[in-house]
Amino acid sequence: MKNVSMRDLASRTNLSVMTVSNVLNGKGRVSKETSLCVLAAVREMGFRRDLSLTQTKIAFNAKKLVDSSNDAIHLYRDIYFNVLELARLRGWTLSLTDNDSDLLSPDLSLANLVIEFLPPGKEQLENIKVPRICAFFEMPGAFCVLPDNESVGRMAAELLVVKQGLRRIVTCFESESLDQMPRGRAFIKAASNLGAEIVHLPTEGGLIDALSNHFAENPGWTQAIFALSGHATMTVHAYLSSCGMSIPKDVGLLGFDDFSFYKWLPLEIDRFYFSPAEIASALINAADLAMASETSKDKMKIITPIHYRAGKSLHSLNET
Repeated sequence: MKNVSMRDLASRTNLSVMTVSNVLNGKGRVSKETSLCVLAAVREMGFRRDLSLTQTKIAFNAKKLVDSSNDAIHLYRDIYFNVLELARLRGWTLSLTDNDSDLLSPDLSLANLVIEFLPPGKEQLENIKVPRICAFFEMPGAFCVLPDNESVGRMAAELLVVKQGLRRIVTCFESESLDQMPRGRAFIKAASNLGAEIVHLPTEGGLIDALSNHFAENPGWTQAIFALSGHATMTVHAYLSSCGMSIPKDVGLLGFDDFSFYKWLPLEIDRFYFSPAEIASALINAADLAMASETSKDKMKIITPIHYRAGKSLHSLNET
């Protein structure tokens, strides 16, 4: 007799695999009617939870946790420790690796699943046969946990252009290329549609030099700066302070929170951020779905929400 899977339950109840998983694991917001429907299908189809899942071994690629040059290392560590706690509650074991080749080692080859912040090299990707989950980046043939960059762009544009009336805006990031910053592309599109003028600073010579050149060539033009990462936010704040420019009187600053030490700054910065706890929860939910799936070739995107934390770094040109 064929073992009944979560996918079979989902098909019988006309629900998603995620909803079925939420019912069986007591997670998420599920109505009483939906829960009763799933439980009825469990009885009718003879579904039995696979007890081997309590012995799940997860290979967690920890390159981002040990790279001291990684500016967002605190964010990744917060996510990892949240994942670790959630995995322990399920009786799962996490094995850490800090390079791609370790994913093929004898110990980790026994893993049921691989969680990564960045996809491995092509050769390793082809040899990993277990389901894969990638956070922050899309990876072919994998379950992906992605930040809601579209919402970041839209919400930031509405905040700066509509609510605050700031229409001459600079965006900046540590990298010259916006291809590496989807939230920047989303913001520029949304803000431009609202009638704002946007200048994205090229930073091949360094963000400080780019800021210096911009303010020298365009005195009095900039009303606000949207720094697209935590590191860029800190750099912009340091530069403006060193030039004696007042935030928000002279220039408004909107940041993005990859760091846990914003509290060290003398100014409370308006910023968007992703919750490490929510990202970790999404990774564990993706693990549930990946192991319930009949093939690791299935691909699903789980979008993590964005939050806004109000500060004192934006002035308003609109009448209040």
